[in-house]
Amino acid sequence: MPYYTFQRDDGVTEDVFRHMDEEKTYAGEKGDEVGRWTRIYHVPQMSLDTHIDPFDKNAFINNLSNKRETVGDTFDRSAELSEKRAAARGGVDPVKQKALENYAAKRHGKRHPSELAKNMEKAQTEANKALSKLGIQFNLTPPKSRRLK
Repeated sequence: MPYYTFQRDDGVTEDVFRHMDEEKTYAGEKGDEVGRWTRIYHVPQMSLDTHIDPFDKNAFINNLSNKRETVGDTFDRSAELSEKRAAARGGVDPVKQKALENYAAKRHGKRHPSELAKNMEKAQTEANKALSKLGIQFNLTPPKSRRLK
């Protein structure tokens, strides 16, 4: 940022071009106004393209093609879009449901581990209700899936 803003005591401002290695003080155009100018620091202005249509597959792909993100960042962004789709469709993400159905179809009906984890939690809750009468409770930790939560 080679332009620096200086303000005089009476409120007059001037933008002054300085090289990065030059001193960042200013004494007016004539150089005789020492001590009357103070540097004004500005907050950098930037804009990020944070809005992606969660239902547009091509917008997601195009947005990722211009960035240098890690695989984990891509998964996180995909999860955020999945949450937005689910919120817009009453709690069910249609893209995720289609991916889960395709997973099961390719594997002769075997369900994705994320679905198995949900079923395990439901079965554990029901079993704990029945076993609580006997004073017994159990807890299983389902396998974690990074891709489709």
